[in-house]
This record gives sequence, structure tokens and C-alpha cells, in this order.
Amino acid sequence: MEVSITGAKIYYVIPGINYPITQTVVNAWIAMVVIVGLCIWLTRGMQVHARTKRQVVAEMIVQMAQKLVRGNMGAKWDSFVPFIAAILSMSVVSSLMGLTGAYSPTNDLNTFLAWGILVFVLITYHKIKANGFGGYLKGFTEPIFVMTPMNIISEIAPYLGIAADGEDRSQTVVTVPNLVGTEWSSAQVQLNIKGLRHQLAESTTSQAAAAVTYQYPHAGAKVAYGTTVYLYTDTYEGSHTDVPDVTGKSADFARQMLSAAGLNCVVEGNANGTVQAQSADPGSSVQRGTVVTITCG
Repeated sequence: MEVSITGAKIYYVIPGINYPITQTVVNAWIAMVVIVGLCIWLTRGMQVHARTKRQVVAEMIVQMAQKLVRGNMGAKWDSFVPFIAAILSMSVVSSLMGLTGAYSPTNDLNTFLAWGILVFVLITYHKIKANGFGGYLKGFTEPIFVMTPMNIISEIAPYLGIAADGEDRSQTVVTVPNLVGTEWSSAQVQLNIKGLRHQLAESTTSQAAAAVTYQYPHAGAKVAYGTTVYLYTDTYEGSHTDVPDVTGKSADFARQMLSAAGLNCVVEGNANGTVQAQSADPGSSVQRGTVVTITCG
């Protein structure tokens, strides 16, 4: 049996260190040059009040990136906007390169590995900064010491795009635990064990060890596996967000729109179809974490 394995071409190997210059490296640099060139062109001659279409487009891109970060991480993490925008820009330009027939850097697993390492380092740095190194390590031993190996795996796996197992649990119903009064680091662990995601929403405190004061969905709610629970450490009521209009959109795109708005999504009907109806009215104000059911056909 013949096995053919193809990957990025090697153009040159640097003598001495035997470092290969591959299609991935070359095309990634081309993508970066394109992005830098677009940034220079879009921001040239900017003024306080936008007078050119270029500046309007530039401001729209910045606002979209800012909204994405604030909707998922909270306003206090605005410092992440340039990083998230850079990753998204690189992904978009790389994908467009692939459409032209060129080798896309995102075809190479090393690209995603590099992005995963960057995200892991950044998030770990902020966790240590908030809790101290001792507090960060202590979080792996909660709620009980024997959970340490599982907590370590659950910490690393998401950055590599690895699920806890290969089983599809999208139809599994989970009961949301009561996290009010629990330390933020411990709440993360409890939600991970349940198969739920977590988000520290609109919190001004920098102490991830602070106690949870409010959560949504509330304790006891029946939600789908993978639902995001929004946690607060400095308020006793949740923040609200506007429901986007996803009718007529594909199920995947609708799910992304709702997620960017801070909402959970449940798909009924044909998951590959378009949205025919949504449970929450477009434009209505609801709590972050609200589950919006979309019916697709």
C-alpha cells in the first residue's frame, strides 16, 4: 500500500541550524505584509471626524473587533483587541490566499499550534497576575486534590482544539450548579466538570479568586452541554445585551452572531439549513447567557 503525505514545500534550509524556510513561512510573511499595507492605507490621513471612506472602514473594523472582545471577555479586556484583530486578520487573509490557489498558512497545523501557544501564554500570564503563582497552582487542586490531572488536561486541551473526548454531547442536558459564593477559580473547575463553559462578565475586579456574586443561567437551570455560564464578582445582577436578528442566516453564522452578542444558542431542525425563526425577538434586551433557540429549515 502506497501512502502519500503532502505538506508545505521547503524552499530553503538555513545552514548550521537546519531551519527550513517553507511555504507556510513565506506565505505567512506575505499575508502579514498585505495586512500591514492595508492598515497603512486605511489609516492614512486620519482625522478626528471621519471624512473619507477609508477611515470609515477602518473605524468599522476596530469597532467590530472591540465589540467581539467586550461581548465575550468584558470591557476591562480591551487591551486584547489588537491581538484578537491580528489573529482574525491573519486568518481571513490566509483563507483568501487559499481561494486564489496559493498555499494558505492555515493549512499548516503549526500555524494553529503557534496561535494556541500565544493564547495559552497570555491567558496563563493574566491568571498568575490575578491570583499569584501559588493561587494559580492551587486552582488545579480544586474542588478536591484528586481532580488535579483532569484539571491540567482541561486547561491545556482547549488551546490545541482537543475535546475532552470524541463523543458528541450536543444533545446532553446539564443542570447548572450553584456557584454564588464560590471563588472564581473554583467555579471554573466546577463548570468544566459539568461540561459547561464559563465567562467572567463585565467585572471590574482583577482578582480571579474573588467570590462569585451572581450567575446566569441561574443555578438549577437545565441547559445544553457546552452552554456558557456568565459569572459576576462585583454585582448582584447581570448585564444585558441586544438580541441580533439571525433569521435568514445559516445555522453556523447565526450561532456565531449570538455568541458574539453574549448569548447561548440551541439549534432545532436542520442544522445545515437557514434560520426560519428565533425564540427571542430581534432587538430585545436580555441577560447575557440567555439561551436563544433557533429553528432551521
